[in-house]
Amino acid sequence: MYSPAVFELVKRFDELPDDCVLPDKAVSLILGVSDRTTRYRLDLPRVQISQKRYGRRVGDVRALIRKGRDPDAWQQIGDVARRVVGKIEGGE
Repeated sequence: MYSPAVFELVKRFDELPDDCVLPDKAVSLILGVSDRTTRYRLDLPRVQISQKRYGRRVGDVRALIRKGRDPDAWQQIGDVARRVVGKIEGGE
């Protein structure tokens, strides 16, 4: 569930300074991806906000939007599943 504060941050994204740190839920909404994708994305550095909370810098999110995703960094689930099945059938 998203809090009203997250929606407010998303609404004001263009006005926020590059050093502002957004919670992952806001980043997920901005990028149009799941929370899990945001959490495990290696090319978007995490910033620790508190002991158990992390976020992403607005400037890093903007850079990712400008750059786009690396097509070689993603695989279709079918490709991955075929490799796993091949390893299982091959006895690895």
